[in-house]
Amino acid sequence: VHDFISDYVAQLNPALSHQEVRDVALFISASMEGATPFLGYEKPWAARMPAFTAIAAHGLVHIAKTITSAQIAGLDARQ
Repeated sequence: VHDFISDYVAQLNPALSHQEVRDVALFISASMEGATPFLGYEKPWAARMPAFTAIAAHGLVHIAKTITSAQIAGLDARQ
């Protein structure tokens, strides 16, 4: 799964290094997996899956497109 996501991240943000692409892909995968206990089959908010999917697609694609190497390294800390 991470390789599949990495392929898309690399296309969306070619400025990232190979490792940075993998880090972003892992973050995306973990974000999706983390929702499973709440939104999976017969879970409390399963009916909200369409809204969650729309929000996740918007947010995670935006991150993949716009995150910088400095942000990944934590060098772009805002005070």
